[in-house]
Amino acid sequence: MRREYVQLLSVFLLLMLTQAHEITKQSYRQANAQDSCRASGGPNLDIFTQRGGKGYAVPSPPFCLGEEIILYANATYNKYPEQNKYVTFQMFYPDKESFILSATTNETGIAVKHFRLPSSESQNEIIGTWKVIGTVNIAGVATNDSLGFQVCWNPADIDDDSDVDLYDAIPLLAIYGSELGDKNYNCNCDIAEPYGKIDLYDAILVVANYGKKA
Repeated sequence: MRREYVQLLSVFLLLMLTQAHEITKQSYRQANAQDSCRASGGPNLDIFTQRGGKGYAVPSPPFCLGEEIILYANATYNKYPEQNKYVTFQMFYPDKESFILSATTNETGIAVKHFRLPSSESQNEIIGTWKVIGTVNIAGVATNDSLGFQVCWNPADIDDDSDVDLYDAIPLLAIYGSELGDKNYNCNCDIAEPYGKIDLYDAILVVANYGKKA
């Protein structure tokens, strides 16, 4: 175990030494149908969390048991904010059961809803992939967006096998330096602030939790 830890730490130290050398960024970002719709105007809804997920059906970085999730819904028409619009968030547990949260958009067209994950009870029902479907009526049109995120016991357990080991470091290292919008970006590796980039802070969190088990 100690030998693996030293090897892992050495890899991350190497990343620190080479951090100044930026990898070549991909010249094209992922496109999607909702972004095309935004470009041409009309009713739009974008739901996301305090950690990310902006864009049509873009997932958010993960959360842990007991953490607060802040849901945002940005409602626009022809790119202008839609005020006083009632937005519903249908929250799906990993087992597909669901419940409804709601909020009303403010003067900037954004609705905000705070929700705290349970900390201990029914962990088997809480841990896993959650999905949110946001809906708002704009100019008589039901407009939607979806959002997914992982709920885990420890964000450093990237491969979700109940321990933090070398196999959690490998996928992070494979996409080190990638950013939100890059084809190889994986939000489940984006486990530390600042969110939106796989960087040294994500690597440090894996090292700090190395060897831990659920």
